[in-house]
Amino acid sequence: MRRAAGLSALLFSLALGGCPSSPPTLIVDLRTDLVPGLEFSGVRTRVGDSVTRTLAVVGDEPFFEGARVAEVEVAEGPVRVTVELFDRLGNEIAAQTVQEAVGGGANVITVVISRSCAGLVCPPADRPEAISCVDGQCVDPSCLTGGGPSCPAGCVSASECPALADCAEPRCVGGACSYEARNDRCDDGQLCHVEDGCVDGRPPMGDAGPSDAGFDGGAPDAGPPPPDAGIRPPLLLHLDFDTDITRDSSGQGLLLECRQIVGVPFCPGRSTDAARGAQAIDLNGDTGLRLPADARVLPSGDLTVEVWIRPTFLGVGEVNTVFELGVDPGLELFLEDPTGSAPALIVELRVPGVTHRLTAPIVLSQYQHVALTWRQADDNLALYVDGVEVGRERTGDLHAIGPSDLLVGHGTARIGTPGDGFRGRVDDLRFYDGLLVDTQIASDAAAP
Repeated sequence: MRRAAGLSALLFSLALGGCPSSPPTLIVDLRTDLVPGLEFSGVRTRVGDSVTRTLAVVGDEPFFEGARVAEVEVAEGPVRVTVELFDRLGNEIAAQTVQEAVGGGANVITVVISRSCAGLVCPPADRPEAISCVDGQCVDPSCLTGGGPSCPAGCVSASECPALADCAEPRCVGGACSYEARNDRCDDGQLCHVEDGCVDGRPPMGDAGPSDAGFDGGAPDAGPPPPDAGIRPPLLLHLDFDTDITRDSSGQGLLLECRQIVGVPFCPGRSTDAARGAQAIDLNGDTGLRLPADARVLPSGDLTVEVWIRPTFLGVGEVNTVFELGVDPGLELFLEDPTGSAPALIVELRVPGVTHRLTAPIVLSQYQHVALTWRQADDNLALYVDGVEVGRERTGDLHAIGPSDLLVGHGTARIGTPGDGFRGRVDDLRFYDGLLVDTQIASDAAAP
């Protein structure tokens, strides 16, 4: 079925009054005629290069009329906002990027995503300025707020919008053709898919191509089971430290990294932590673990790493390594506090010629769940803290690392750097041969 024509994304902004001394606040609302709970299962909002909020949807949110998806304090000045819709497997369904000037007080922007933008990736390689989508085309953001001769023309009335399914009611809103899914025109237990008509009210599948926004054609098929129902990629490594700190759950052997202190070897130990209800490994900055390079830790394709950490001390200017896989190229998770007032968690992927880095605040003396994912299809690295995505960046190929020792609690890339070893507790380190989706990571972070 042909997709609807017309303006596919609009941007409205309103600066509201506020206390002069309060920092500016950016409030993001979303309008879309893609159907929540049927065509998409989550919304991810980015401000600049950081993820502000990832929101799971249940299917009854009023996104056609507009619903709030993020609220965050920002600095005054120009800001770029990207809103992405994704399915239950984490596959992106549609996205829109807008640019807006933020002033003092509260700033409300409404980002509108139409189904004609589903599956479109902006900007194209030959037009880096075309970061927004209108009528299924990548365009300059100015087309969202007034346009110009090079911008697609929009509708004037709903009569210009092509008819779709009987349960879909066309509307022309601000020059854009949108379609309201009228579930009241379907039988009990059914939902309105504006192109395919009334379908069974089941979650969106993850095996569809981008052109049909979650469907293979006609009614949705069975598809693969959703990952949060228990399907997970296989584990490459699992260190839970409950029974043995020298072997992982599959029996792979690890070497204790001990240091001589006044002639006495000091090695990592274990202790039971009431906060976790399980045993964790204690590290003091001078000790660690090593998994030899002949053990398989690198994935066949995508990678997910999860770990619980409880840093107890981080000195000014110190770098404390949680784990390191390879040097250069290499993958490293570490803590750093250059000023003594802003401890940060950092993941670095070092590939030939460039180092990619994602950073998030970290709290000392309490457990935090940390996860990172790397997606092979687009070399995409993401960082999560306590189940929330805090950063994402396109990188080089993780597989450039090659077979390498996995070091836990210290590294070799920063030998000679003050405080190069981690001080605190580490528990439940997992390497997966594949991707966990946002809901699975959030579930793991919520578990004790």
